[in-house]
This record gives sequence, structure tokens and C-alpha cells, in this order.
Amino acid sequence: MKTVIKRDGRRKEFNSKFIDIAISKAEEEVKGISSDLGIRVASLIEDYLDKNSIEEISIEQIQDLVVEYLNIALSSVGALA
Repeated sequence: MKTVIKRDGRRKEFNSKFIDIAISKAEEEVKGISSDLGIRVASLIEDYLDKNSIEEISIEQIQDLVVEYLNIALSSVGALA
């Protein structure tokens, strides 16, 4: 079971759906981004955790990964435009 360390120190089970939800909310504010972007980024992060055998990760580290994968995704979209 993968665990997320919250800002207040609590530990919760990792659920990639929260990443998808956060990105989907941002999509509502920003038009022109693929509607499946949240699902794709969440899946990439989950794969990264699996491939690197990461069982515990902080919220801050997750945020860094989200930003990294969003930048990559948006760069590739821009390259196609």
C-alpha cells in the first residue's frame, strides 16, 4: 500500500483519483487542455511510484511530480500546435 504524508504529518493511503480531480478543477478554469489530462498525469505518477518502488511520498513531492508531468504534457501539445 502506498502512503501519502500530508502537510500536518498524517498518513493516508495514496489515491491517484485526487490528482485527477485537482487537475480537472484546473481544467475548468483553463480552456484548451485535453479533458483526460488529469487521468493521464495521475497514471504517470502512479507508474513512477511503482517503477521506483516508492511506498511513501509527501504531498510536496506529489505536487512536484504533477508540475513536471504537466509541463511535459503541455510542451508536447504546444509542439503540435
